[in-house]
Amino acid sequence: MIPKSRPQQKRDETLKQLKAANVSDPVCLVGIRGYYRDSMGATGKNDRGIYDDAIILVSPNVHAAFNANVDPARSGKNPKVGKGYASLKSGVYRYKLGKHGIRSGTPYKALVQGDAVTVQRDGGKEETGHFGINIHRGGITRTNSEGCQTLPPAQWPAFISLVESEMKRNNAKTVSYVLTSRKDIS
Repeated sequence: MIPKSRPQQKRDETLKQLKAANVSDPVCLVGIRGYYRDSMGATGKNDRGIYDDAIILVSPNVHAAFNANVDPARSGKNPKVGKGYASLKSGVYRYKLGKHGIRSGTPYKALVQGDAVTVQRDGGKEETGHFGINIHRGGITRTNSEGCQTLPPAQWPAFISLVESEMKRNNAKTVSYVLTSRKDIS
C-alpha cells in the first residue's frame, strides 16, 4: 500500500529535526516512522508492510521527500537469523553507497550501513551491530523488508540517483540518516 502523494514536509521542519539530532552534514536523510499514521492502515498503531513512512533527502541544493517503509514487513521470529525481526531504533546512523541483494545474486546500488546500528527485535531484545539494515528498493505489492528501510520501486531510481549526485556534489563519502517518528515530532 502506497499513499496517493509524497510526504509534504517543509524544508524548515526537516532542518529543525536535523538540528535537534545535532547533525550538520552537507547531505542527510531524515526517516519519519508513521508519517501517514492514522491515514493509512490501522488507526492508532504503527503498521508494518506498507509505505506509511517518509524518507527526506536534504542538502544545500535539495529537499526531496519520498514514501518509505522503515519497519520490517513481518512480526515474529525471522527464520533466517533465528531471532525476532529487527526494527531500527530512532537515532542517527551513517550510510554509504554499496550493493544490496548480494546474497540473492542480483545486487544493485543501495545505501548500506556505514557503522553499527541499534535495533529492537520482536520479543524485546535490543542489539547493536552490523545487521545489513540497508536503505533499498522495496516491492510493488510488498515492502520487501526484514528490517531494512525501503522505498517503492517507482520512486527508487530518482531517490538513489539524487542521493548519489548530492554526495558527489558535496564530496561526501557517507550520509547521516536520522530516524525519528511522527510521535517524536508532533
